[in-house]
Formats: sequence, C-alpha cells, structure tokens
Amino acid sequence: SNLTHNGSMPNMHDPCTIAYLSDPGMFTLERHQVHVETKGELTYGRTVTGPVDETSPVSFGTDCDTERFWRLFFRSVVNLK
Repeated sequence: SNLTHNGSMPNMHDPCTIAYLSDPGMFTLERHQVHVETKGELTYGRTVTGPVDETSPVSFGTDCDTERFWRLFFRSVVNLK
C-alpha cells in the first residue's frame, strides 16, 4: 500500500518518542536546562527551557527529518496485525 500525507499532519509527540528509540538519527537534539513550573497558579506544570547548555543532562529535540518520520510511522501502521 502506498500511504502519503498532504503536509498538514498533526503534531506527533508520543510517536516521535518511539521513533527516536527506533531511529535517533532522524532527530536534531540540543542540550538545554529544563524546568517545570510547580508553584505558579496560571502556569502550573509549564515546561520552560533555557539557552543551550552542553552540561545539561536533558536533550531537547529541535528538528526532525519529517519525511523519514512519516515513512517509519506509516510502515509501522501498515505492519500492525
């Protein structure tokens, strides 16, 4: 089957996590300090990143080879049994 998309696909945060485990080379990562707001009334739970910090243990995805991602995604869906 030949599945294609029209360029208006939704954000796929959870599938990107699985795709990263399968093929990390499709993602561009930077290290950033990341903080989660735990005290604010209006921003509770908000994730805030700082500037690039190579000493941070957190890798933050900044780009993805979307054609490569969608090929993997559609191939995986077609192979579901």
